[in-house]
Amino acid sequence: MVILIWALLLWIGVFALIKWLEVRSEERISRWLDSRNISLYLGYVSWTTTRYDAALSNISHKYRRWWDIWFSLGVTFGLVGLIFSVILLVGNFGITFAHVWMALTTGNGSSSQGVRTATPMAGLGAADLGAAQPHRHQLFSADLEYHSRELQELDTPAEDGFTDHYVNIEFADTVQRAEETMQLARQEIGKSSGFLTPLLPGINLPKSQLGYILFALLVSALFHELGHALAAGTEELRLNGVGGFLALIFPGAYVQIDGIDQLTPWRQLKVYCAGAWHNVAVSITCVIAIAFLPITLFPFYSYHHGAVVTGVPDNSPLQHHVFPGDVITAINQKPIHDYVEFHVALRELQNEEHPQSFGFCFSKQFLKSNARAPLECCALGTTSEDGYQCFSDLLENQSTRVCVQPGAASQQEYCTKATGCDSQNSLVNATNCFFPVLPDGQQLHNVSVFNARRSYAHRHVIFQGRRFPLLVAS
Repeated sequence: MVILIWALLLWIGVFALIKWLEVRSEERISRWLDSRNISLYLGYVSWTTTRYDAALSNISHKYRRWWDIWFSLGVTFGLVGLIFSVILLVGNFGITFAHVWMALTTGNGSSSQGVRTATPMAGLGAADLGAAQPHRHQLFSADLEYHSRELQELDTPAEDGFTDHYVNIEFADTVQRAEETMQLARQEIGKSSGFLTPLLPGINLPKSQLGYILFALLVSALFHELGHALAAGTEELRLNGVGGFLALIFPGAYVQIDGIDQLTPWRQLKVYCAGAWHNVAVSITCVIAIAFLPITLFPFYSYHHGAVVTGVPDNSPLQHHVFPGDVITAINQKPIHDYVEFHVALRELQNEEHPQSFGFCFSKQFLKSNARAPLECCALGTTSEDGYQCFSDLLENQSTRVCVQPGAASQQEYCTKATGCDSQNSLVNATNCFFPVLPDGQQLHNVSVFNARRSYAHRHVIFQGRRFPLLVAS
């Protein structure tokens, strides 16, 4: 709706400017438009030409036999489709009427309970993770009460060569409710519309797809009118011109045909059905092209190397950490080869009983240089005011606790409860596996990201929050 309003305002401005120039130029602009067969109204402009009439007539006459068979198939499809269309529309009306009747009789339509039980985050775009403030490195979570409503954000000092990203993910209640409301709206549209679901940008269709839809409308209109023009030429009808138009923001095309009323009903149907028949042919061609797209593009792309991030919403905390085109190669050291393994890994993480599944290998030398006494952060919660995080030793039943800055911790080797760390060095450099002490219900996960086009090709993005972010990749 906002786009239409802006388009209307733009039309008003352009139309007013042209009318003002027309008065100033003594209608020379009108004469110039008329000489080029351009019609201009408020919110509508069209252009007509006879330049292509002869070419279209020659094509239709040259292959007239094949065109006759082709457009006869179009009439057959139109008659069969007419029957199924009536059945579909009647059934769709019944579903819509039943939904409206139920809403009227119950008196509430969609209850607020439905909003709270709607599946959160379903159907969102790539890396839809909710709202957070960008640009800064995010530290591990501090205390649970502080995080109950909003995302805590602390500055970390910049380090040379530091390419890992910290994202502390905490979904605010208002953001989650908005997402659930949008999901409920999608469900309600699907229920009330029956078999036919309208495409509503911003509701069940991302606004970013509007450009593709308008381009698809233009291509469909061109092939639609091409069908009418070729069918008319096959039936020896005269073309008086072809043209295109723009109504507000919606493109279209048309053909001007004379003498169609003088044809027999069957021949008239061949001309009338040709447009829709061509749209069906284009749709089938597109479906086949999409099905064979992996084979067609195989020489130009690599496969089975990870899940590709296709987009990051503006309100996502990952907006400045993960970018379109990045490839997710591993989650918690588990390799990801394609989007199927990616979604399997997400499901496993949601069902994981112990979310703190990985930690960092700290050597004695590292602890001597970077660690502080545990009382400085562990006694206060999990993160001190100066950004030190509490870590616990996995291999010694959490008997050893230290305070280390996350930036320094992330540059050490990763470890898990199962593998531990390599302790075969000297006693001085022996390493143990430490994991961050997190509030109950929070998770820490490491996602390996790769993008050969960026200076930091390989990097790690560490998530901490009450839930693992739901990503959609391909």
